[in-house]
Amino acid sequence: MPEWAAQVEEDAIPVVNHILKSELPVPECGAEVQLPDGEVAGEFEFVWEEQRVAVWFSPERAPQRAMLAAQGWRLFSLEEVIELPKLLEVALPSAQKSGEY
Repeated sequence: MPEWAAQVEEDAIPVVNHILKSELPVPECGAEVQLPDGEVAGEFEFVWEEQRVAVWFSPERAPQRAMLAAQGWRLFSLEEVIELPKLLEVALPSAQKSGEY
């Protein structure tokens, strides 16, 4: 398990494996995301702040998902990403591809 994934919930390990296999950018794990006014929108299992993409573990931990979505964030539940890992590939440029113009 890579160091960046040390704090990941056990249920999210398949997503870590997919991130590694697909060479997607390394996310911040277990991170809070704030709204522009500084209010915490929620705690997310995986966050790619620059790309405004996040995966939430449970609705209770991410109560302001609709507000983030209105700010242009693309949010996925952990279940969605485990079931359809390609969602992340569509939402995120892979680290490999982003260097090629």
